[in-house]
Amino acid sequence: MALTAEAGIRGGERTSVVHLTAPSDYTATALAAVAMARELLDRRAPDYGAVFPFELFTLEQIVSRVGSPKLQIRHE
Repeated sequence: MALTAEAGIRGGERTSVVHLTAPSDYTATALAAVAMARELLDRRAPDYGAVFPFELFTLEQIVSRVGSPKLQIRHE
């Protein structure tokens, strides 16, 4: 599985591109869930009020925490 996200201004210049690769969406989801749970346990403090995972973590934190060659991120 490969995902590409682009950010910029409509009709304007492209400002950022992120590529994420994983063997499957199920594998990526499972790896990310475990990484987020480990991160929260290590913090030893609840993060109440968060609605989305990326209110607590960056994509880079999750990929780094997973530490698997199966999940990779690349910026352009």
